[in-house]
Amino acid sequence: MRKSLLGYAIVEMMQQDEWADEYNPGQRFNVNQYDYDTLEDYLSALQEEWKYEVDPDNEFDDYVDVSDYIDFDSYELAIEEYQNKKTWKDKYDSEDEFDVNPYEFDNENDYVYALKEQWKETYDFLDEFSHIEPFIYDCVEDYKEDIEQAKEQKS
Repeated sequence: MRKSLLGYAIVEMMQQDEWADEYNPGQRFNVNQYDYDTLEDYLSALQEEWKYEVDPDNEFDDYVDVSDYIDFDSYELAIEEYQNKKTWKDKYDSEDEFDVNPYEFDNENDYVYALKEQWKETYDFLDEFSHIEPFIYDCVEDYKEDIEQAKEQKS
């Protein structure tokens, strides 16, 4: 009986070592595989560490769920993609004036196009000044200024 318990413990520890080798290579994260009875519990503890490493302020919780990932590199890449998209918002709509979510777009050009459509809808919703295209402007202030000047000239 004693040998079978010892054999079971060795087999269990070998399995836990396999978890660590696969999901925490090089013991990058300080999560001891022997503290967990199931792979699910071990992965959950690892995922908490991953999250703490790349999204400690829970900034991207609405967009990237760490529990959807079984390796750190994929999770980190997803967070980096969303951080990159956040820079688009900071660059083009830092005041969050327009209801265009950069996280819904695959590339910056598509986001900027949608944002400029929103400029048009906000400042020239009746399309009175169709000759003033928002797509040629780099910033909303310049577009808004030209629309306001056109309105003054029209009055």
